[in-house]
Amino acid sequence: MDDQYGRENSRAPELQNLVDLAIREIEDDDVQRYTVVRIGDESVVDLLASVCGITFDEAIQSVQQLELDGVKIPTVSKQLLIRTKNTIRPSDKMDINCLLRIIEEENRERSKKQVPQPSESGGK
Repeated sequence: MDDQYGRENSRAPELQNLVDLAIREIEDDDVQRYTVVRIGDESVVDLLASVCGITFDEAIQSVQQLELDGVKIPTVSKQLLIRTKNTIRPSDKMDINCLLRIIEEENRERSKKQVPQPSESGGK
């Protein structure tokens, strides 16, 4: 049985819509057998059972739903995304720095909202 994220099904319905139907060449156990399964179609999709030591089961615990133009998009938390960028690639280091700045700005904004405002009655 599959959950809403296509777990236990490497042939997710979304991938059936790719032009070349390369997903049909993937075996059901390929994601468990190989580190990365790359589907080369009209776009490239990498399927991974884990990334930087983070398993799907761990990642699913931090999923947040974002909505863009009425479409719900599941994504992991920024903190978990930073962990997935723990590589030697310069682009990942830049991504980490960007994510840390975003988190810092969000924390600053959250702190501003929590600071009590002086009462208009002169502090009485």
